[in-house]
Amino acid sequence: MTDIFSTKIYEAHMSEFEDVKQPTIEQVLKLFGHEENFYVMLGSSKTSYNQVNGKLHNHIDITEICKFVEKHAKIYWDELEYDPAQFPVIKSSWANICPNGGSLSSHNHAPFPISGAFYLNADESMGNLIFEHPLDQLMSHQPFTKDNVKRTYKKIVSTGTLFLFPGYLNHYVEKNFTDKVRLTIGFDIGV
Repeated sequence: MTDIFSTKIYEAHMSEFEDVKQPTIEQVLKLFGHEENFYVMLGSSKTSYNQVNGKLHNHIDITEICKFVEKHAKIYWDELEYDPAQFPVIKSSWANICPNGGSLSSHNHAPFPISGAFYLNADESMGNLIFEHPLDQLMSHQPFTKDNVKRTYKKIVSTGTLFLFPGYLNHYVEKNFTDKVRLTIGFDIGV
């Protein structure tokens, strides 16, 4: 038996995140401290995408995080065997905030080749990142039982962790059951 067409998910932890954590979180929280029109609701979470025109990195200082993301995006790019003559860079970035009871519904970032989430403040109890099988729509018509095929894959989130994944891959975030606020920076990466 051969397993074909696997989907690779990349994970890295920024060990020096503690050095920039507090000022970054303060800057992100200021984005959401303004009038209600500042952000857009995503399910029961909020995003700064429209307000910063998808360019959070031009509005607040996240230089060290961006360097970390682009370094690991290149490693992931090579692992995916994408064109070695091209170099992946951040094309868009935004912040998401998820309060108690908040979640993020299923979506993807096509046509970007790589998307990512960097966790500024998160732990397992605040809602994990769930990836859906790329063929989920087709698989729903197959005679599987609940137990013999995995249609979702859970990644446990933690502060300072980056996940990179193909832009076409549907994903969502579980509900935050804590009184703490989960904060992430989203990235789309291309050439």
